[in-house]
Amino acid sequence: MGWALLAAILGFIAVIISIALPYVDRVSVADASGFGIKVLTGAVVNALLVLVVVAGALALVQYLLFGRSFATLASVDPRFRTPSRLSWVAVVGIAIAIGSAAWILYQAGQLAACANYVTPIPSSCIHVGPLVAGAGLIAVGAILALVGIIGIWLGLWRLGTRYGTVLFKIGMVLSIFPYLNLIGTILIFIAAWNVRKRAMSCTVPGTISGA
Repeated sequence: MGWALLAAILGFIAVIISIALPYVDRVSVADASGFGIKVLTGAVVNALLVLVVVAGALALVQYLLFGRSFATLASVDPRFRTPSRLSWVAVVGIAIAIGSAAWILYQAGQLAACANYVTPIPSSCIHVGPLVAGAGLIAVGAILALVGIIGIWLGLWRLGTRYGTVLFKIGMVLSIFPYLNLIGTILIFIAAWNVRKRAMSCTVPGTISGA
């Protein structure tokens, strides 16, 4: 259960960063005439880029750890084979989405630099193709991530069933909803901590403490 514990901690940090993202001070300095494109300052773009990459990296490691936990349990409980495999789908999807989002933010920074913060933005600075391609890849990544995350939710639900801990199930349900997912990660951490404590204090048949 050690992998699930660490995954819950990283998930908690990632959720905090994702909640903070919409509140980053987005200062509009120009508007592309006819396109309605708001240009952000370079500092804001860089801040967003860093936050997106950090939150995404934490999510990637979190899902890898959940996958490791499920894979460990799958050796004694076949119910965790599917969640283990789908966790990798989540990792691939998130990696694609993060890379695409970072690309779009990079393009936004290039647009701001090209326009030199003037309005209207010269048409020569606006390159729609890369933005559309980036948005398309984000959509693909999001679909893969959703399929994989559903697998992880399934694994968390089965953890609750296996260990008789309803906190896993409640945490899984809350993790679906924005803002409530912060509470969900805390409940998953508590559940994993309690299961690990029980495993260390007594011998539970079929329990693998490292999961």
